[in-house]
Amino acid sequence: MGTVGYLLQLQRPLSCRLCVIAAMLITFPCQAALMPSFQVSGNVGYELAGIAAPGPPVHGNITLSNIPLGAQIQQVFIYTNDFWSGFSGGGQIDATLTPPVGPPVNIANNLSPFSSDPVPTAQTFGYKMGAPPLSVTGNGSYGISITPSIVGGNANQMAGAAMLVIYSDPSLPQRTITVNEGVFLMGTNGQSNSNTTTFTQQTDTIHASANSQLSILTFADDFQSGTSELIKFNGQTVGGPIDANLPGGGSASIFNIPVTSLAGSVNTATVTSTGDIFGWHLAVLQTTAVPEPSTFLLAALGLTGLMLLAQACRRPQ
Repeated sequence: MGTVGYLLQLQRPLSCRLCVIAAMLITFPCQAALMPSFQVSGNVGYELAGIAAPGPPVHGNITLSNIPLGAQIQQVFIYTNDFWSGFSGGGQIDATLTPPVGPPVNIANNLSPFSSDPVPTAQTFGYKMGAPPLSVTGNGSYGISITPSIVGGNANQMAGAAMLVIYSDPSLPQRTITVNEGVFLMGTNGQSNSNTTTFTQQTDTIHASANSQLSILTFADDFQSGTSELIKFNGQTVGGPIDANLPGGGSASIFNIPVTSLAGSVNTATVTSTGDIFGWHLAVLQTTAVPEPSTFLLAALGLTGLMLLAQACRRPQ
């Protein structure tokens, strides 16, 4: 299978201000709630899919449809949310994942939130659950069941679930996938509310790449069309409104948007809401490697040299 490099792996409470990225210390302001979590480079791709399901409990099926036949599954993560209500919320949860073939897989027991929005009193929470790569066998329908734990429950305002699958295959181009995770509470106090997350990539971004993709996951966004939610990439509007585009009767959205990444190592995604209160939980950027200009130059010089040599060989002596 293709070569996969894991360039950074940071999983910790997102209330911290300091994150170590590739042995460098970088300070993030408190409001930058979606922070770099991990990065994968190689012949890789990903799929982000989900369901909206009013809960708890959250029961339903997440359908994967873009994984190449025979691809090797590298990492699998399941996400869900909760909201604070009357001094409850953010309690522990239990969860199982049921593959198309085989028994259910237990992925959470008494799991506490992975992140909470950075305000003095957290009002929305994010949960992240890892699943064994072998539990995902490719495309198909995967059952998900998430319930409050008997021990320390109080998860009471879930809006759905999402699955992020990272895979590798030799047929894929060289890419870098950067995952930023956490939660930021959007649209509070009925005011315009905007937050930006920064993708700090270590490879594949020396030049602008048109073959990039941005993915955004939100929970508890409602059906108020026309509330002016926007998704921007490097300051340019690329999506919106954010109005519960996943099936299942709850309120959750996933956007998978083709974008052109900027030359350099830094790209940004911004979500803006006017009045619609929801949590922004995940941002993923996939870029495709672009050869160095020197590579093209050497190839061109080599081709020119061969042509001149061939012409010289054909000249009458």
